[in-house]
Amino acid sequence: MSVKRMKDSFANVSKTLTKFDRASAITGFLLTDGVEIYFKESDSRVIELASGQCCFAFLIELSGIQKEVVDEVARLPKRA
Repeated sequence: MSVKRMKDSFANVSKTLTKFDRASAITGFLLTDGVEIYFKESDSRVIELASGQCCFAFLIELSGIQKEVVDEVARLPKRA
């Protein structure tokens, strides 16, 4: 993601976040697909920051998979 695109997206954050209540701004988080930046307000609402439009998002929680991979790698024999 280019720095300019990030700057442009974050410039719209203040406008976008004024549409949310304070609790959403605190509990939400930012996402990216490598091109756009999104704000995930809740389990059901994702906003594209540059345009402020709601988006459909299919998110996959990878923390469980990450733990499995880390555990498996830790069990691999150490190479000399």
